[in-house]
Amino acid sequence: MKYFLGFVPPEEIYKRIEDFRKRTNERHFRHIEAHITVKSPEYLGDPKLWMPMLKETCERQEPVEIQLGSPMFFGRSAVLYLSIHSERILSFHKAVLACLRPFCPPQDRRRFEGDDYHPHLTIAMKSFGLKEHEMQQAFILAAEQLSGFPPFHAKSVRVYQQLEKGHPWKPLYDIPLGH
Repeated sequence: MKYFLGFVPPEEIYKRIEDFRKRTNERHFRHIEAHITVKSPEYLGDPKLWMPMLKETCERQEPVEIQLGSPMFFGRSAVLYLSIHSERILSFHKAVLACLRPFCPPQDRRRFEGDDYHPHLTIAMKSFGLKEHEMQQAFILAAEQLSGFPPFHAKSVRVYQQLEKGHPWKPLYDIPLGH
């Protein structure tokens, strides 16, 4: 089984983003909820082994202030996402990486982590069935409909689990930050 960690926006922001995602890329919407990835998917093994260390790490971290930014693309419009502005998200990400490193198979270590980490909230993906013109239209709509969000504090991190490759990701635990 694979696991990953993400911040979920507050309910009012979450609902707006999920409504948009459902209208523009329903296959992606059904595969995973709106989130900001903190730790990429890994085969971490039995959660009973790594969860206590992860909880300790999260308890030592203060909530992370996040500001959602404008829509952008990764690659040649392969992934549409909202940019993230946050002074503390990278240090939180690195603390989680250090905590989970002993449980990550060396060959499974991810690109786009550590200094290459690029926090974002994915809106739509070509790999879930959208064509180029649909991605461009989603970009225009996202710029109109998904702007002006207030900053928020992520007060917990969500652990997701995927039982089998290709299956939807399911929320497993919410781990609070700070005391």
